[in-house]
Amino acid sequence: MDMAVSQFTASLFINWRIYSKNRDEQGRLPLFTALEHNLELSDGLDKIWENNGAAVEEADITTGLEAFMLAAVGSNSYIGTIFHLLQDHPAALNPYVTTIQQNVI
Repeated sequence: MDMAVSQFTASLFINWRIYSKNRDEQGRLPLFTALEHNLELSDGLDKIWENNGAAVEEADITTGLEAFMLAAVGSNSYIGTIFHLLQDHPAALNPYVTTIQQNVI
């Protein structure tokens, strides 16, 4: 079997439950890498998110940004992804809302 075909076939059988929780050499979760590259939900982000939704409660170890913030960076970001991240984890905004309210008072 051709090596390219073999790699392609292997990629069809990703165990998303395991992959979505595996950190890279820097300790970064796949969710943050996918968001940095503006991966759309239909392109695999949904599988990562579905199998490790708890990752949105962490900040990205590389950038220090929350998931919704990282999704918003760049001219190729998708508002739908940002919306879904915030809809799934609205508490991510709490530290920033509190900070703004304290500065106004």
